[in-house]
Amino acid sequence: MDGRLGAATEPLRLLREEVDEAAEVDALSLKGVLSVAVTSRYRFHGLLLLGEKYVLATPVESFTVDRLVADFTAIEAKTGKKAIVLVPELSPHFRKALIAKRVPFLLDGKQAFLPFVYLNLTASKPIQQTGDFTPSTQLVFLALLYSAGESRSQEDLGKQLGLSAMSVSRAVDQLVGHGLVEVTTTGRTGRRKIIRVPHLAGFYCAGMPYFGKVVKQAIYVVGELPLGLPRSGLDALSERTMLGPPAHPCFAASHRRRPEFAGNQIDWHEAADRKDSFRIDLLSYDPSPLAEDGIVDPVTMLLTIDEHDERIDQAIADYMKGVLWYSD
Repeated sequence: MDGRLGAATEPLRLLREEVDEAAEVDALSLKGVLSVAVTSRYRFHGLLLLGEKYVLATPVESFTVDRLVADFTAIEAKTGKKAIVLVPELSPHFRKALIAKRVPFLLDGKQAFLPFVYLNLTASKPIQQTGDFTPSTQLVFLALLYSAGESRSQEDLGKQLGLSAMSVSRAVDQLVGHGLVEVTTTGRTGRRKIIRVPHLAGFYCAGMPYFGKVVKQAIYVVGELPLGLPRSGLDALSERTMLGPPAHPCFAASHRRRPEFAGNQIDWHEAADRKDSFRIDLLSYDPSPLAEDGIVDPVTMLLTIDEHDERIDQAIADYMKGVLWYSD
């Protein structure tokens, strides 16, 4: 099996649009580092992607998958960097063979298979989103909602929310797929994406049906109060209104933090009789980046209130009546 290649024309377009706006490529000489036999088979470039450096290798002659595997093993051993084969096109059969051998490849502006970053993107697929938001999209949605109509860059959103460039890009794609935001590109290279919400109230009303389930599990814990966790549910509402606090303090955390509380977790029946217990809502996303003054953001607060009566509903109405985008 072999593959004959032409010159790649835009090796970074897909990566810059879908993974890392700051991706860069530069010239790389490996003469004296690799054997003459290996250096004669490729043109090399350096790739900076998501803060890591890689070797782009474009074959200059026919090659086989087994030859790529052997050469890439030598490249990684000598340089300490993983190698990616850069080609303008591949036959479906050859592409499947590379994936089976887990050989990373980048098809110029078409597809990227990068198993070391768990990525398999295909640029030719149209954006068409259905179903609930992913956790990253939930966070990006909330950050845009609280931006008071100001445009935000993907880079800025990533820094605020602690998300990777790839996660933000996919979240924005999902919002675009639902028709919720407008995206423009700016900068000298046209690679900086700016996201704009045309109408906040419409954004909220149209987006919330896709927000999905937020609380994955509510657990009860005894012991010292957790540090850095924002208050949620009725506890958060009581902090913002005249409503009395619930029987047990309530906090929110990413569900990924559950192992931290496993040793002190108790059954809710036992918690009802203990004054030193508190509840932790384990959420699909980390609420901390959007919390203020130790309280979860307003939407997360509403989504973690699991009981309603006339008092609670009136407190919610009183607090939210000044929020322009809110609709119950």
